Amino acid sequence: MNIMLREIQANTSGRIRAIEAEAWMDMLDAAPLSVRKQLGIETFRSDNACFLACRELPAVPFNRGFAVGPQWSANDKEMAEGLRWLDRNASKMWVIQVDEAGFDASSAALSRMGITQKDSGWIKFFSRPVDHIVPNEPRIEIADGGRKATDFANVINAAYGFPTATFEWFKALARRDRWTCYVAYADDEPCSAGAAFFGSAGAWFGIDATLATARGKGLQSAMIARRLRDVGDKGAVIAMAETGRPAAVDSPLGTSFRNYQRAGFEVQHYSANFARDPNAPRSATPVFMM
Repeated sequence: MNIMLREIQANTSGRIRAIEAEAWMDMLDAAPLSVRKQLGIETFRSDNACFLACRELPAVPFNRGFAVGPQWSANDKEMAEGLRWLDRNASKMWVIQVDEAGFDASSAALSRMGITQKDSGWIKFFSRPVDHIVPNEPRIEIADGGRKATDFANVINAAYGFPTATFEWFKALARRDRWTCYVAYADDEPCSAGAAFFGSAGAWFGIDATLATARGKGLQSAMIARRLRDVGDKGAVIAMAETGRPAAVDSPLGTSFRNYQRAGFEVQHYSANFARDPNAPRSATPVFMM
């Protein structure tokens, strides 16, 4: 790989970290105060990483360190501060997501602290917004308030099995500046949802959800195409998305992976999940001393 190509890839990865950091931090900040208290929602940002906590919602996306820059592992104090923050605020199943840039150094540093790599992680995609038309595109509405915002929140809760407290959170997100939330309908029934965040570094796509009864009908692909057109119209020059890395090409976990690839998104890098080794005593490292 030549030097110029490496620089381009590094710049794109850095831009993806900037986009995801802005989107995820703003998503959690969108939760109404009552929901923040009920779910234990907190956010924290250090010089080279971002951290999310949702103590009463034990799901990895909301309990993790992410957008970790390659310089993070060079600062023991910053690493310790982030891990202590997760211990104090996040669900016990929190993870640190480490990108390919600086992976070896971060992996070694985390290992010394009793944090080891899991067999899971996320793929980070990017795309240039394009005018992509999906044949037989379903009815897709912008959930900008009222009944449509309610439909958006209901689809998210039902598809992911989230607690009722998240309903008001996602309903508020649909009305938030810089967010555009979408609902797809089949026979006038809301059955799929997705969101786009328009940030300073580019657009972020996520919160993709389709009800079990409506899967396999191309709804997510249509939602991706609609968002690409819309963020392009707003002037975005890059859009990113993220999915779990599929264990096999025909794995159900790979559906979103394949849909984003078919829509023209390219894999930029892999983010590996690291979690505390349950066999490592917390007293083994000063990082965990309160």
